[in-house]
Amino acid sequence: MYWFKIDKASTTIPQSGTYHEWKPLLAKEAKNQCVYCAIHEGSFGGERNFHVEHFKPKSRFRSHINNYYNLFYACAICNTFKGDEWPGTPGHNLSQIGFINPSVVDYSRIFQSNATSSRLVSRHKAARYMIEQLYLNRPQLILERRMVNAERTLIKEQARVEKSVQDWREAGAPSSASHLIQQAVSLLSDINRILVSIRRTAPYTPQDVRRPKKKTTKRS
Repeated sequence: MYWFKIDKASTTIPQSGTYHEWKPLLAKEAKNQCVYCAIHEGSFGGERNFHVEHFKPKSRFRSHINNYYNLFYACAICNTFKGDEWPGTPGHNLSQIGFINPSVVDYSRIFQSNATSSRLVSRHKAARYMIEQLYLNRPQLILERRMVNAERTLIKEQARVEKSVQDWREAGAPSSASHLIQQAVSLLSDINRILVSIRRTAPYTPQDVRRPKKKTTKRS
């Protein structure tokens, strides 16, 4: 799961039509993943589970309904959680609550994934607001991040072992022994493919897409 700045400047902006018709263009612009949680279509049921998202809600900003610069590709869950919320702009230093425009700020610079828990954290108040409001630490996204990290690790290990096998062969090791190691490398590759398959077919249930109720603090 990788975030990147949405490059509106490189998109040929449509001169006719409405936002309903621009979904394929927005999907391509977003590399077929949600601009907010970074989940890819392949991991969340395809494009039918993705929406054309109005950054500034269309219910509040009628003049921006068909403003292409206000439109993004988002998964149905993030779009639903965002809804009509609009607390205001977060400011240049992101020190106020508000949604951060993904065509202005690269989310990979404001969201950090905890190495142990895979939960998103941020030093920016606006980013923390987004993590809570969009429920970006929902269990499926945490699992997705762990799967992606496991895939990266397996790929690195596969490359490392392949290099060791090559060095061993060049040093005159018996071909039978190097063949066994090569089989182990192939097994690592198979495991990685299986992990990807599992990640792309994990379903959501209705209760999984409801944000947990906020805890209330009793005053003493």
